[in-house]
Amino acid sequence: MRKHIWSVFAVMLSMVFLGCSPYAVKTPTRADRQLSESFIGFRESENGADVDREWWKAFGDPQLNSLMHEAFSENLSLQSAFERLAQARARAMIAGAEQYPSVALQSGGSRARIDTQIGVSQSGVQPVGVRYQNDFFVRSGISYELDLWERIASSRNAAVLRTEATVADLDQAALVLSGTTTELWFAAQEKQALLNLIRDQIDVSRTFLELIELRFSVGKATALDVLQQRSQLASIEAEEPRVLEEFEVTLNQLAAVLALPSREKLPVKIQGELPELPPFPKLISPAELLVTRPDLKSALLDAEATESDVAAAVAERFPQLALTFDYSFSTTDIADLFLTKVGSLGGDILLPLVDGGRRRGQVRLQKALSREKLLAFQQKYLSALQEVEDALSQEKNRSERVVRLSEQLELSRKTLNESRSRYATGLTDYLDVIVAVQSLQQLERTLVSEKRNLLIARARLYRALGGGGALVSESEENEQETPSRSANSDVPLFESGVRS
Repeated sequence: MRKHIWSVFAVMLSMVFLGCSPYAVKTPTRADRQLSESFIGFRESENGADVDREWWKAFGDPQLNSLMHEAFSENLSLQSAFERLAQARARAMIAGAEQYPSVALQSGGSRARIDTQIGVSQSGVQPVGVRYQNDFFVRSGISYELDLWERIASSRNAAVLRTEATVADLDQAALVLSGTTTELWFAAQEKQALLNLIRDQIDVSRTFLELIELRFSVGKATALDVLQQRSQLASIEAEEPRVLEEFEVTLNQLAAVLALPSREKLPVKIQGELPELPPFPKLISPAELLVTRPDLKSALLDAEATESDVAAAVAERFPQLALTFDYSFSTTDIADLFLTKVGSLGGDILLPLVDGGRRRGQVRLQKALSREKLLAFQQKYLSALQEVEDALSQEKNRSERVVRLSEQLELSRKTLNESRSRYATGLTDYLDVIVAVQSLQQLERTLVSEKRNLLIARARLYRALGGGGALVSESEENEQETPSRSANSDVPLFESGVRS
């Protein structure tokens, strides 16, 4: 019997090694478009700073770093992404289970009453002879489908590719979370800075009002001058509730990102201090986005997975061969259970003949899905290029705007000083002072907002470049639970890093 068992396994192994797929899987590697060799400003950034995996640390803000740690630890959307990864792993494990033999052990027993003769008497029908029969059995069976056309291997490979895509999706969720947290933090700092500035401007305007009222009391100013200054004070006071509302809304959004019940629970203090713009980063070539951008990784892996689905659908149209091996013990006396044994070896061939075109339609469906996924990847790749170019354009123009506003602010201060001097000597009306004050205060507020916009443009550039690498990964224990790809795969299943 041992010789028969070894013969079975030898046949199984030889069939596995001889199996081949009737469909040549196509592996998309890039978007089939004519691309420029580099981004705008690529040469100017060759000596720039490398983009770190934790890109937000380039801003040198300890509170932002602390806030990011909280976001990665507590954000519910990111935790949901981890659960989606666990689901994808389970699907890959289920899909790969068919590659292994199925072994089952079954045991049972029964007791039957057998009436050997039936007699009829005055009291009715009575059994004349009765005996009882016991049956006991222990049966083990092995069933295995020979993957002649790599149907099972293709389905498994598709599931593993989708697991890798889910890992990339998880990293994309982390990248989006880091970008959202950074932008909200800069917005909160901007609103606090504006509130501080507006309150300082209100104090300055009140001082001007006291001075003009004093001049009016001694006959050196008119009632119109007083009214104009009061109007100017009222206009700046009206700005405070609007900015305060925006500030509170931003804090509420930040609290929601951190899964906190209210903005009072935020673990950081916002003082209204915006960081300086870090050195310009070193840009990469467009082709390198396929390595750094997790959303492109996911789209590419998804396109590869649908190609494996096509291979599985094509293999479904070919004959399937399954081997079975049973070994059982049975007896009528449990004491003699293992004395009688029966072994059997069988093979089943399933040959699809007529199915109304179902399998052919499935192949066409999967091919159409494969083409759709490839087109979606190409579109996402072009969108990624656009995001980088947009971020570069935004930073360039916003930086120029900050420079121009700073120059204009300096001129506005000089204009205010000159108008106040001329008013004090009676050479001009107070309206010129009011106009100069309003212009200066508006420029001060605009400059704060534009500095925030410039920082956000840099943050978006970091994100558009892929953030410098993977942000999130799993522990080695979790990695071992996930089936690996086929032996000819050269793509690692998980990125490096530590989950918060």
